[in-house]
Amino acid sequence: MKIVRYTLVIVALAVVAVGVSAQPAQGQKHLLRYQYTVGQQLGYEYSGTLSQKMEAGGQGYETEATLSGNQRLVTVEVDAESGAALLGALSTQTYDMTAQTPQGEQKMSQSMSVLQAGRLDPLGRTVARVVEPKEEAEEAEEGEDEEADEEGEIDDMPLKKMALAQVEIHGSVGDVLPEEAVAVGESWKYTVPLGAFGMPLDCDVEATLAEVKTEEGRTLAVINGTIVSSEAGEENEFMEGMDLTGTVTVLLDLDRGIGVEKSMKVTVNMDEEYMTGEIVLEISGKVTSVETLQEGALKEFAEAVGAVDAAINLVYQDDAEKAVETLAVVLTKLTDEELKNGVERAKTAIESILRMGAFDFDFEEDVDPDSPEGLMKAAETAANEEKWAEAVAKYRELLEKYPDDKHVAEALIMAASICEERLGDQAAAAELREKLLSLRQEKAAAGADPMETYKLAASYAEAGDPEKAVATYREFLAIEDETIPANRRVMAQWRLAGLLEQLGRPDEARKAYQDLLEMEAEDSYSAKVKERAKAKIEKMGAGAQ
Repeated sequence: MKIVRYTLVIVALAVVAVGVSAQPAQGQKHLLRYQYTVGQQLGYEYSGTLSQKMEAGGQGYETEATLSGNQRLVTVEVDAESGAALLGALSTQTYDMTAQTPQGEQKMSQSMSVLQAGRLDPLGRTVARVVEPKEEAEEAEEGEDEEADEEGEIDDMPLKKMALAQVEIHGSVGDVLPEEAVAVGESWKYTVPLGAFGMPLDCDVEATLAEVKTEEGRTLAVINGTIVSSEAGEENEFMEGMDLTGTVTVLLDLDRGIGVEKSMKVTVNMDEEYMTGEIVLEISGKVTSVETLQEGALKEFAEAVGAVDAAINLVYQDDAEKAVETLAVVLTKLTDEELKNGVERAKTAIESILRMGAFDFDFEEDVDPDSPEGLMKAAETAANEEKWAEAVAKYRELLEKYPDDKHVAEALIMAASICEERLGDQAAAAELREKLLSLRQEKAAAGADPMETYKLAASYAEAGDPEKAVATYREFLAIEDETIPANRRVMAQWRLAGLLEQLGRPDEARKAYQDLLEMEAEDSYSAKVKERAKAKIEKMGAGAQ
């Protein structure tokens, strides 16, 4: 049964379709570009079939399933400069399955909702994430994460991918557009991930603009594509022995600038030591509604998508614990039940990484209810059951009994959020946030860890005091301590420059961005931040030094 659940991830990644803008004319080249509008919601319905014939341990298994579902694809943010958009896809899918196993016939039916988030550019390609390193971690040596584990433990990167395949939007098969204008009959190639067995299997796609036609007064572009496994995907040890082939057809309404239909057939062949067989997925979907969300609904949807997007960043920076905390906080604020279910599923997916042992997070089966961990667990349970006052009481109990525990900052954040968003107690929320700020101040003043000054600066910024945040970031940057990772200094400089812009001090901000370019940090994260700083300088009217 587990094989079926993993394979269903293909559906969530496959049906995302977005709009395209073009000037269709037969015999002419067409420049295809996506256009995104904040608040636009595209409703899709899809259905399909899934069949599996597998052999494992010398025994055969056959499965037939029918799939159906719907999706709300919402644009929540658009970058005016690049045209890229932050999208949220809330998908609900149901499958009915019949399996022939050595134990006989088995039947089951299951429904699942999940909220995905991600950024796509005007070509439909995934926008690279600028991920801030985890604060507690030392900067890794170059190539360290590529070394094989001597004790044979599973590397955490595949575990991350297993979770993120369920919650992250990528450029999708059939939906990535060519960089140059194309005429009917011309082709282009690209590589995108396609979820299989709970993981993104990279696929090479060759797409062709097959036809531009008019139906019922609308101009439609037909794009056909062939799909094969990418050689890059073979580097993933979990994907060894797996081969994927398939076809895809996408119908784009050029007048409205949206994808209106999509159909795909994918075959996955497996030839591994422990399992052989074939999986075939056929799925099709079409747009059923195009509308603009009202302000209140858009605000809630955007908050949920922003939290999922932030959680994905945290997983990439090896902080799945904080990612789960981020989603737990937003769950206390949501009122839309379907949206809550989607975020809860995203949270469960990331929690699965922790349970599988990555990130050195200890889940104990038997936790002392009076211990810090026990109180945190009790508070989370109460919050999940919407017993808000009880949750706050448990957080406060932890603060009273264990004022020096590592969970104190998290407890203050969670309790303040519940007081403000759920209980409407603004005074209590302000009191708790003041305690958090005092905690940061005390730790920074102690001087034992220079990173506490960095955290204090961030707390001032979150508290709406940019002047103190600026002063504290400058204090942090002036600390001469070799234990501070170079990329952390880069991030502090980036935030400093942004705050100076916010305060209307463009000359100081430009200088801060220029100083960032001179900082000694050669990791990939810092390189991306430096590129953003260059763009900022150019936009402000001065050439990068």
